[in-house]
Amino acid sequence: MLKSILLSFSFLFLHQVVSAQLLNLHKKEQIEKLNSRVDSLFHVRDSLEAQLHKKDSIYQISIDEKMKLTTLVQEFESIQQSSTMAMQQRLNDTILTVKNQLFNFKAKYDSLLFLNSLIVDCEETSEEIPGKKFERLFKTCSFKNHRTMSIGEPDYKGRYSYKYKLYKLLNDSSSIITNAEFIKETRRDEFLAILNVRIADEAKKVYQMAQDEKSNCFDGFVFKAYTYEELGIQFNEDMVEFTVPFGLPNACMPYDGVLIAIPLKEMVAYFSE
Repeated sequence: MLKSILLSFSFLFLHQVVSAQLLNLHKKEQIEKLNSRVDSLFHVRDSLEAQLHKKDSIYQISIDEKMKLTTLVQEFESIQQSSTMAMQQRLNDTILTVKNQLFNFKAKYDSLLFLNSLIVDCEETSEEIPGKKFERLFKTCSFKNHRTMSIGEPDYKGRYSYKYKLYKLLNDSSSIITNAEFIKETRRDEFLAILNVRIADEAKKVYQMAQDEKSNCFDGFVFKAYTYEELGIQFNEDMVEFTVPFGLPNACMPYDGVLIAIPLKEMVAYFSE
């Protein structure tokens, strides 16, 4: 009986010891598992923190890059705008230069056309004078609807005095006109006044030349204003020549008159139609 009780106590104690050991073993495993899970959680936390830090870094980098990109875009737009403005300015300058060149070219072209239109066609002929040594001279010049003729009569020394005629051309016919009719009616007085100023200036030079040469050709001579019909008019290449005889004696022929030559391009505005 006692043996049986002892065995029961022994078995119970052994059971409790084994149970305690098993419990301790189980707790140890649980603790180890728990520690493992804690370690795993810490690792996950560290990983998450690293990822969060990395994410923050990437986010900051993205912000920085975005700002850089924005700055680059702004700089590009500014450069593009400046470039566009510069190109536009260069284009405007080029257009202005071309316009000026075209204007100058047109002005020169018009000037050349005008000068080419100032063409005088002249012909010189002569004829013998019976019983005289020197020939009679003729010079005929035409410009548009006008024609001038000068007739040179020689003296016994071969010195020529001239007479002048003016013609108005119409189709295939011509008619003699007066010197005044050679000039546009609305500008006759104006032009004659200009011409007399020129005549007076040239006459003073001739008078001074006679004085320097001790000539008395101008003794008693009175300078005056001249009318159209006291003048001789003729074309000569690109000029219109107005001859003014003073009416001095033959011995004073070197001083007897002046010649006023006016460029044809200046005279066009005064010609009658």
